[in-house]
Amino acid sequence: MRKCIVYAVASIALTSWSLAFAADYTREDVIRIIQQAPANARPDFRDKDLSGLNLSGIDFHGADLHSIDLRGASLAGANLADADLDLGLFNDADLSGTTLRGASLFSVVMKGADLHGADLSGVRLIGDLSRARLDGAVLKDAHAGADMRNQSMGLMNAVFRNASLRGADLSGADLTHADLRFAVLTNANLRDVNLHFANLAGADFTGADLTGANLSQAKTTATVFRRTRGLDTLRGLDSVRGWDRAIRE
Repeated sequence: MRKCIVYAVASIALTSWSLAFAADYTREDVIRIIQQAPANARPDFRDKDLSGLNLSGIDFHGADLHSIDLRGASLAGANLADADLDLGLFNDADLSGTTLRGASLFSVVMKGADLHGADLSGVRLIGDLSRARLDGAVLKDAHAGADMRNQSMGLMNAVFRNASLRGADLSGADLTHADLRFAVLTNANLRDVNLHFANLAGADFTGADLTGANLSQAKTTATVFRRTRGLDTLRGLDSVRGWDRAIRE
C-alpha cells in the first residue's frame, strides 16, 4: 500500500512538473522575440503554446497569435490591439484591462476567461465566452454577429452563456444570433445593438440601456427587463419570441 501511495504522489508531482513547463517559451523568450522582430513584420507566435505564462503588460500589438494556446495565462494589461487571435484557446486566462481594439477573435474559446475592463472595441468576435467575466468591458461596435453565408460546419456565433457583462459597453455592436442565455447585463449600455435572432432567455437586463436596439426574432423567455431604459424604442418588437413571458417592471 505504501509503495502505491509513493508511486501516486510521484506521478502527481511529475504531471504537475510537466504542466508547469509545457509552454514553448518563457516570458523572457516572448519579450525577446517581440523586440527582435523586424519593424515591418508581425511578431510570430503562430501555433505556439504559451499556456500558464505570466505575460502581463507585454506589447503584442499586431502580432500573429493565430491558433495560440493561452489557457490559464495572465495577460492583464497587455496590448493585443490589431492582433490575429483566430482559433486561439483562452480558457481561464486573465485578460483584465487588456487592449484588444481591432483584434480578430474568430472561432476562439474563452470559457471562464477574465476580461473585466478590457477594450474590445471593433473586434471581430466569434467564439465561446461562456462564464467569461466582462464587467465594465468595452465592446463598442464589435462585429460579433454570425455570418450566415459561412456556416458549413453549423452555426458559428458568439456565445456569452452565463457570462457577466455588468456595466459593459456594447453600443452599436452586432450580436446577430448571439447566445446570451442567463447572461448578466445589468446597467450595460446596449444602445443601437443588433440582437437579431439572439437567444436572450433568462438574461438579466436590469437597469440596462436598450435604446434603439434591434430585437427582431430574438428569444426573450424569462428575460429580465426591470428598470430597463429604451424599451419603447425597441425595433422588431412585433417578431420577438417569448415577449409575453419576459419579466418587465
